[in-house]
Amino acid sequence: MTTSEQSTSEEWKNYKTELFRLDDDIPSKLEEALEAVQQELVEERDSKKEERFVWLMALMLVFDAFMFKDMTTWAGPISIITVQILMMVALGRKWGMDHIWTITEKIIQKWDGKFGRGA
Repeated sequence: MTTSEQSTSEEWKNYKTELFRLDDDIPSKLEEALEAVQQELVEERDSKKEERFVWLMALMLVFDAFMFKDMTTWAGPISIITVQILMMVALGRKWGMDHIWTITEKIIQKWDGKFGRGA
């Protein structure tokens, strides 16, 4: 190999290295972008769950309005509302509604162990 061929070969290697060199902060930018997209996905899922919960509550209110107008006693509406409240608390905890989770955790901590000891 002659000197001119060697210099051309070295120039080509340097050119390829310059051309395909990656910045050191590209992986960190990629990680930041990935984290931002993941956070958006979590927020979107939470908003869908919250929207589903609100629609279920609205549907239950419509059901109550139509059913309770024809009931002659208070026993039926009270029992239905009790079952609905228990169902909404269970669904709210399952779907991760923060306000329901906080309220039920406070109630559980307040009453923890008071019923099972027989005291």
